[in-house]
Amino acid sequence: MTYNKALANVNPKDAPLIEKVRYRLLRLKKRLKNWRAVGGHLGVHHVYAWRLALEGVVPPNPDTRRKLFLPRVLPSERKPKAKREPKPKVWENPDLYLRKVKP
Repeated sequence: MTYNKALANVNPKDAPLIEKVRYRLLRLKKRLKNWRAVGGHLGVHHVYAWRLALEGVVPPNPDTRRKLFLPRVLPSERKPKAKREPKPKVWENPDLYLRKVKP
């Protein structure tokens, strides 16, 4: 049984990660037989596990995400690193680092 409709509205950066977690939850459900047992085993409400596995809905709470094998911040939610200007080199402008002595 496949659930391809789940990843229709997921960011492409997050899709491989969510797909791995979905199959992991489905295997856990197969072993434990129902979603309530899966939720109890993971320490979350069973609806979070069910919606992530079948619908691809990621919970907003970072602690709940962590319990469901997801990172606290998804790759699509990460802020890009700020570009820093390189420091001037000493040999290009020695006056920046050397203090002139008064005669």
